[in-house]
Amino acid sequence: MLELIELYKSFGDKRVLNGASLTINKGETLTIIGRSGVGKSVMLKHIIRLMEPDSGKILIEGKNIFEFNRKELTAYRQRFGMLFQGAALFDSMTVDENVGLALREHTNIPEPQIQKIATEKLRLVGLVNVEHLKPEELSGGMRKRVGLARAISMDPEFILYDEPTTGLDPIMADAINDLIIRMRKELNITSICVTHDMVSAYKISDRIAMLYEGRIIFVGTPEEVKATDNPVVQQFIQGKAEGPIKVL
Repeated sequence: MLELIELYKSFGDKRVLNGASLTINKGETLTIIGRSGVGKSVMLKHIIRLMEPDSGKILIEGKNIFEFNRKELTAYRQRFGMLFQGAALFDSMTVDENVGLALREHTNIPEPQIQKIATEKLRLVGLVNVEHLKPEELSGGMRKRVGLARAISMDPEFILYDEPTTGLDPIMADAINDLIIRMRKELNITSICVTHDMVSAYKISDRIAMLYEGRIIFVGTPEEVKATDNPVVQQFIQGKAEGPIKVL
């Protein structure tokens, strides 16, 4: 469904992606793990072409997204929803306005219908009677849920999750994990998540891929990740300071 092929990306002298390749299968939840700053979010930004690689391709149904014209790129991006770190809600907008933003920008749907859709998407993520609130009036977990409601507002085929449990207490983090699983099952969505939260990765993932030194060095089910003898993977998932991953 979606294939990343030999992506290279540098910022100045720093090489972030160094031939990263990965295949995402339709309908699965694939989680990319790795230390902070290794390029996980950079990969997500390439997937929705907010960034372009120095070299490499991303294929969707056999077509290279970096060759899309503006019209093709717009149609491609509308197949995606994204839950950003911290939810990235607009403080000046109400919850309803945040959730319905893409519908207002990219469709001709009448305003009453947009409000109805926003209410339905909020209900799907477990929120009711919050449409009139501002982000500052919401808890961290509620902001994440509003961000997810916005991400599914246009019924996407894919959802990208950028550190969905960061900043949440363990109970709320588990509630977000349950929600990610529910979205996949109820909406038949392909999910791509980046995180360093192994509790979350084990719970939500069909497969887990580890990014290290700009490459995907391991891909497997949660059980295969736990059982691998790869020393880099084992050091990371066990959270040990000693090992091949150097602590700077």
